[in-house]
Amino acid sequence: MNYIHPTRRILFTAYSRSIAVDGARISRSIKCHHAPLVFHWADATSSKIFLPAACRWMSTKRARAEERWALPYETSLRSAKDYLREIRRAPSSMAAKRIMEEMERKGIQQNAYHYSALINRFGKEGRWKTSLGLLREMDRKGVRPNVVCCLLAIAACERGGRWREALNVLRDMGRIGVKLDVKCFNTALTACGKCGKWKEALCLLEKDMPKMGVTPDVDSYIGVISACEKNGQLRKALDLFRDMRQLGIEPDLYVYQVVNSALIKRGELEKADEIWREMRELGIEENVKSYTERMKVACDEQVGQWQYAIDLFRDMDNQGIEPDAMSFATVITAHAKCGNWMMAVELLQKMVDRGIEAHAVCFNATIEACFNSHEYFTAADVMRKGQMKGFYPVFESRAKTWDLHGFSFAVSCLLLSDALATFVRRGLHLRPSFEEIIVVTGKGRGSGPSGPVLQSKMPKFISHHHGPSTKKVRGNSGCFAITAETFKAWEESPEFAAFVKTFINT
Repeated sequence: MNYIHPTRRILFTAYSRSIAVDGARISRSIKCHHAPLVFHWADATSSKIFLPAACRWMSTKRARAEERWALPYETSLRSAKDYLREIRRAPSSMAAKRIMEEMERKGIQQNAYHYSALINRFGKEGRWKTSLGLLREMDRKGVRPNVVCCLLAIAACERGGRWREALNVLRDMGRIGVKLDVKCFNTALTACGKCGKWKEALCLLEKDMPKMGVTPDVDSYIGVISACEKNGQLRKALDLFRDMRQLGIEPDLYVYQVVNSALIKRGELEKADEIWREMRELGIEENVKSYTERMKVACDEQVGQWQYAIDLFRDMDNQGIEPDAMSFATVITAHAKCGNWMMAVELLQKMVDRGIEAHAVCFNATIEACFNSHEYFTAADVMRKGQMKGFYPVFESRAKTWDLHGFSFAVSCLLLSDALATFVRRGLHLRPSFEEIIVVTGKGRGSGPSGPVLQSKMPKFISHHHGPSTKKVRGNSGCFAITAETFKAWEESPEFAAFVKTFINT
């Protein structure tokens, strides 16, 4: 049986016995005892105790909460100020709604502050329809909304991705005389930008805001410039950047980053560098995130500025900014696209030397770089290091199926080659019960209009590099088989030694 820390076992038993234990106190206790907070699903005993009990506990808690708030809410509160405080402290939006209903039953006057608190509660839960319904309820009851109600209702629409409703709230509040501020417009601009409505965002900035007497700030321009850049309106984004500087609005790091991305997408790399130098002269400090975002834009498949991404990484190092895992992953990808497999391997090792945890993207890019340069031995070595970290499977010796779903062509070829060589060298193909290995390819990652990549190319790759012959599986085009007889014939041929020399360090 797998080992389970005593503190964890106490926690699971407490749940199973429905003991009401404070979750925060349990967490502190676990940390004090250095017990792992991550639940390992492989622990059979833990899962058998914990899962049913946790489900029962959550169901009971939810049922009790619903039962509690289904009943009329009664408190000993007397003043509108006390009710406002209670609405803000309520454990849920429905609880806050019940408190508002109690106010109405007791005849206590409700005002815009009570409604703004309630709109905020529903908006944070993503219930934009209810938030807008509360605005209509205010109109029916003769409660005049204030600018905070308007802002929170627009924010609820923005969270729900409802740009049209956000604009309707903005214009309706303007018609009834609510004095809108720049925050309301900025939230509506963000809603339009998130939904790709750059024209509507531009109209708000250039027409509606001047009409309402609202002066745009840097956040206003950020919303519109970002919307234009994300929707391919790069020229317009650059024009807006020039306009805001002419108006005396100082751009921040994010604005420079968005404009720089637009210039990189247009291929105007010298102009992008000039803008970035200008930002430095203004005293705006760059960071690893700003560099990484620019590198990611340059590494986009449609942009293809791989060398520029490499130059940015070098410049970041020269500026004394410590790269993180994402910036390493991006520059490794850039080197892979440029065919610089040695630099990709060197950077991967540099991550280890600096104590930065490399993730699967780094290993995949390095493997692709080595594989495409026909450095199969180095690629296989990187793949094995990835196996030690759990990024790639190690096929079990007694498994009848080797599944390559979800892996690229390069990784799939290396996984299969390593498994084939190991299988034969251990003599596992000589077992009396062994008949064949089924290699499942499926469509494979990277399949295109010409058909599945793994199905068509993998058998050819294995055959080209002196591997065993394969056969089709009747009725299933998503896999192929390698029989025991094929393994025996392959082992006895000189091709086996050549295959092992290519992929395995002997």
